[in-house]
Amino acid sequence: QKRMELMQLLGGAKCVKCGFSDIRALQIDHIHGGGKMDFREKRNSGHTSYVYFYYIQHPHEAHQKLQVLCANCNWIKRYEKN
Repeated sequence: QKRMELMQLLGGAKCVKCGFSDIRALQIDHIHGGGKMDFREKRNSGHTSYVYFYYIQHPHEAHQKLQVLCANCNWIKRYEKN
């Protein structure tokens, strides 16, 4: 539920690149990378939902760092960056 709430905060449950909207394949992406480190720093007791809660409580930071991508666009982005 927190994941969906964060997606709504970021502009809706759809990929910002292609518009795909099947929730099963949508992912929260760190725009400029660094997602693993960010999750490690913010994670509390191993729960990913805490990271979502953090960004819901800090919407300005969420808009600067995060976007919603479908799995395909996210993997294409990773491929092109590496």
